[in-house]
Amino acid sequence: MRSPCAVATEDGGVLCLYAGDDGGRTHLFSAWLPSSGTGLLRSEWQRLGPTLRAGRPGDADAAGCDHPSLVRVGRRRWLWYTARDGAGEARSGRISVASSVAGEPWARHGVVLGRGAPGQPDELAAESPAGSLRNPDPDSRTLVELLYTGVDAHGATRALRARSTDAVTFDRLGPLTGTGIRDATVADGPEGTRWLAAAEDGALSVGPLGWS
Repeated sequence: MRSPCAVATEDGGVLCLYAGDDGGRTHLFSAWLPSSGTGLLRSEWQRLGPTLRAGRPGDADAAGCDHPSLVRVGRRRWLWYTARDGAGEARSGRISVASSVAGEPWARHGVVLGRGAPGQPDELAAESPAGSLRNPDPDSRTLVELLYTGVDAHGATRALRARSTDAVTFDRLGPLTGTGIRDATVADGPEGTRWLAAAEDGALSVGPLGWS
């Protein structure tokens, strides 16, 4: 069990997704915490089983689904995750997305951020997404900001940014950090929105995040 993420449900509970290995491939599993629970006791969580299994041969996620990130827009939940096809470099991640209306099966929508062009900071891999829903933009469309880890041709990692108005089609906005940073996430607090990420030396890096 690793890489958990969570989102509040319509009934006041919490839906948690996490990655787990089963038979050599990685799948996404889920658990639910009722509104009456504190989340502090294991017995309060109800395991719901596999949510998104690794894909079929030839799919972008044939080797596994990892590092989920959840955002809820009304009754619809959007799930971005690292998809691995098992081909080429060991770290051949791409970012895929699936969605579900509460209580319905998840529908895959395919790869939203593939590997970048030669010379780009995500040439080798795009992985570990962290989605954040911003309030609707002036056109009243959903605005999603995505942080993700890019791996360049030399294996260096950076936190990169992308933006979407439909949760599926993203525009790359380039690096947020220099090299040596990976697995960024987003936190909203009284001092504004900040990013947090792991550094190669094991330290935790933190910085302000403006969405302009």
